[in-house]
Amino acid sequence: MFSTYSQSAVLISVRFLVLDFATGKIQNDVLLIYQGGNLQKAPIMKKRVNLTFPKRAISIPITYRLAKDFNIAANIIRAQVAPNKVGKMVLELSGDIDQLEEAMDWMRSQDIEVSLHGREIVINDTACVDCGLCTGVCPTEALTLDPKTFQLNFLRSRCVVCEQCITACPVNAISINL
Repeated sequence: MFSTYSQSAVLISVRFLVLDFATGKIQNDVLLIYQGGNLQKAPIMKKRVNLTFPKRAISIPITYRLAKDFNIAANIIRAQVAPNKVGKMVLELSGDIDQLEEAMDWMRSQDIEVSLHGREIVINDTACVDCGLCTGVCPTEALTLDPKTFQLNFLRSRCVVCEQCITACPVNAISINL
């Protein structure tokens, strides 16, 4: 639960995840917002973004500020951040659509380059030998082996493009589409 206090009203938002007990998968993601005596339901929006930090912006606690100031949950997919160097980060942001836009505008005002993440994983079905090595490194279970046919299944909607499967593939059947 996140809480944000303003001068005019108290804003309290709670995220609910609906779990399908048969599959163990999350079916729905809902944001309830209580403001000024009214309870409103807002859909959770998700965006994957690439951030490029100039050297002077490395010390800004981005994920903390996103949560505290904008009520945005930030899942760090990849990060390369070091002192006195340009930093790069891939985040999956989730929250209210208006707050997402405000948060991205704020990051741009801090001289952080923000772009939507447009890359995706591509699997060459002819080169793939269905060995399953990629399934062991996939953090979201986007890659699975069918238990009956032992063929590789790829659920693109679950993929966060972490690229761990690319290095795990012994026959180079997995690549990135830019």
